[in-house]
Amino acid sequence: MRHVFLRNGAYIEVYAGDLGNIGYALATGKLIGSAAYGQLSGASRDDLAEAAAAVLTGPIDGDAIYELGGTAFTMDDLAEAISKVTGKPLVYEDLPVDRYSQALAAAGVPAFFADIIADASFATQRGDWYTDSVDLPRLLGRPSTPLIEVVEATLKRNGLL
Repeated sequence: MRHVFLRNGAYIEVYAGDLGNIGYALATGKLIGSAAYGQLSGASRDDLAEAAAAVLTGPIDGDAIYELGGTAFTMDDLAEAISKVTGKPLVYEDLPVDRYSQALAAAGVPAFFADIIADASFATQRGDWYTDSVDLPRLLGRPSTPLIEVVEATLKRNGLL
């Protein structure tokens, strides 16, 4: 039986608003996390869906595993992109995992989920969210959508612009 695995990287939309801490970040001027200077090879959901469609509609020459990551960015890069789009000063503040989890819980995130989010953020430091694969742009036939464009679209969709 032929098979193809699509290993999606981080969804930029999660970092640009879907976790719910962007409102806090814009209000305080601080985007918080536990990623340090780790890189995320994030991509937009639309890019990942387009790549999946290309795989599903294209010829399968054999079994394959595609590492689907976009252009790498750091949390500092994300804070800068959000700041540019909103016009509000924003910096990234790195926290120890337990403090980040506590901050999320204090903002209303259920404790068990806050722990998961904080651990996933910390995993960025280990390189768990980074890939140097070129599978995504190859499947798209173009570069992945730039971080700032995904940030702007996400903030608009979430009513933050």
